[in-house]
Amino acid sequence: MTFAELEEQIKKRKTRRKIFLEKMDPLIPWAQLEKKRGQYHPVKATGRPDDPLPTMLRIHYMQPPDLAVRGGLAPNLGT
Repeated sequence: MTFAELEEQIKKRKTRRKIFLEKMDPLIPWAQLEKKRGQYHPVKATGRPDDPLPTMLRIHYMQPPDLAVRGGLAPNLGT
């Protein structure tokens, strides 16, 4: 057990991020997404190792939408 894991167990109050992720885990089929995307996830033999696929999926699906990009694309969709 790492120091960070031990410290997290001692905490009495959960962060908003932790509560949000606990609510989202049952809603999103992570295992199915990992199975479908696993074949496309790069595997390198040398160099800096890539982040694990479950981590990358959570980062991608849990990030808030970029409203600047969305706003820039929306006017062009109607033409």
